[in-house]
Amino acid sequence: MVVPGAESVLFRPIFNGRDLSGWSQQDGYFSVRDGVIVGESTANHLCKPNHHLVYTAEELSDFELRAEFRLSKGSNSGIQLRCAAQFIGDNGYQADMNGGGNYVGFLYHPKQHLVGERGADVVIDEAGKKQVTRFADGKELQKLYRTEQWNDIRVKVEGRKITVWINGVRTTSVEDPRAEFFPAKGHIALQLHQGPPMTVEFRNLRLRR
Repeated sequence: MVVPGAESVLFRPIFNGRDLSGWSQQDGYFSVRDGVIVGESTANHLCKPNHHLVYTAEELSDFELRAEFRLSKGSNSGIQLRCAAQFIGDNGYQADMNGGGNYVGFLYHPKQHLVGERGADVVIDEAGKKQVTRFADGKELQKLYRTEQWNDIRVKVEGRKITVWINGVRTTSVEDPRAEFFPAKGHIALQLHQGPPMTVEFRNLRLRR
């Protein structure tokens, strides 16, 4: 039985809707507008290289994150998972996303690229060998994404495994035992990718441990 209001008890907000308390950045690409975290690069303030807004208030081991995101059509972004508190350049696993939807629902790693395919469960061994089990058609799962509209993302990080859901549907999982690729604890961060002018937005970020 689902108890009304149970999710609001289990999950707690990590963004207060007013300012970036608990979050840190460099070079000022992220701000708060009307209860939304906005990452924006403009012709006069291009993002080079990738920048991150890091949730520095706490380090996390096992957790579940829920959020809503909206991306301009030409944008590229993602949510870093158990990453270092690094403001410039990528590190660690990322729940990937872009404005056109091509990468939404994937898991990315800067040293392995699109390691978690949409529609597949991936298990990596200590030597780095991947075992891929497909459970759905990746192109069909891409249709879950709503272009230039608000979308829901859920990410569960438990032990050595990461699982991603987009708009309520599971899209991928990766299990990786290697500490150098997937540390036992770290931070959450929001990415603004280098490139042409773009806008990425996040709201209702909430967490349970």
